[in-house]
Amino acid sequence: ANLLREVGDLDLAQTRFEEALALLEKSGSESAETADVLFSLGVLHTEKQQFSTALDFYLRALQIRKSDPGSTKIVIAEILNNIGLVYFGMKEYDKAQVYHAEALESMIEDLGDDHDDVAFCWHSLGATYVETGQLVEARRCFDKAVKIERTELYLQSLGVCLVQMNDNENAYVCLNEALQMKELDFESNDDDLAEINRNLGTIWLRKGKYEEALKRYDAALKSKSSQQIESEKDYKNLMSCIDGALEAVSQLYGNGHIKYAKLLHQKGNQHGTRNEHTQAIEAYVEALRIYKEQYGDTHLSVANTLYNLGVSLNAKGSPEKAVRCFVKALRITKARLGD
Repeated sequence: ANLLREVGDLDLAQTRFEEALALLEKSGSESAETADVLFSLGVLHTEKQQFSTALDFYLRALQIRKSDPGSTKIVIAEILNNIGLVYFGMKEYDKAQVYHAEALESMIEDLGDDHDDVAFCWHSLGATYVETGQLVEARRCFDKAVKIERTELYLQSLGVCLVQMNDNENAYVCLNEALQMKELDFESNDDDLAEINRNLGTIWLRKGKYEEALKRYDAALKSKSSQQIESEKDYKNLMSCIDGALEAVSQLYGNGHIKYAKLLHQKGNQHGTRNEHTQAIEAYVEALRIYKEQYGDTHLSVANTLYNLGVSLNAKGSPEKAVRCFVKALRITKARLGD
């Protein structure tokens, strides 16, 4: 089961873990080995984002471990911390804080203040404070993690927290160091790079360094994560990135620049995918004006914008206006590309 999990065959790994658990339970005793299999099932279901099921396995493992005199504090702390991670995934952040804090206390008692597992627990606790808006507490936790182990993840989390607290100087130090580490790591997570660049863009924008801000926003917008929006948080991050880039372009080149139009078009597309068609129409109309001024009335960018504008107008209950947009878009496209 462990081997199957390592190679990514989670479904078959789950079957083998369940078979192992059934064999252990036949003995009628709840041994440390039973707790280990329950824990492994919890990890597996966490990876599959089946949080309620994972929680059940972790709680059973915890009960066995707490009643076993031979269980060390670090083993119990690991289960506690994973329960905290599950509650975090379930967005029950107050409960996550309780378990992470208990895990942290046990880890420090068993491993001391400067172990890398302690750093991970500090980071996990800090992440819950970010979600509950307790940024001072979050900063304290992330600071503790960074002092123990100066990793990309811990520096990134501390930097993002500091941006939210408007501590731009310290935020820049953390985020720039994290970025340098990630740029040397060929297996670096694209989501993390996008987040770092977006927050660096925010810092430069606040400082009035618009070229640097735009460079960072562009890097964030080109990332894969900006093309694959999977959550409300992803959407908010993307829109804040587009808005920041629009501000930077406006300051550098004015509101009539072609890049301003492209960003507006991108913003309209995002609003459209979420059925926010009033906002989409506003963005498309402004982008269309700029495209016509810069390219003339028969450019393909004009046609593309007219088509998207038509889609949103139709969704808002204006089919006649939509048809006029579609006809114009088709006429331009045929003229440019042929039938």
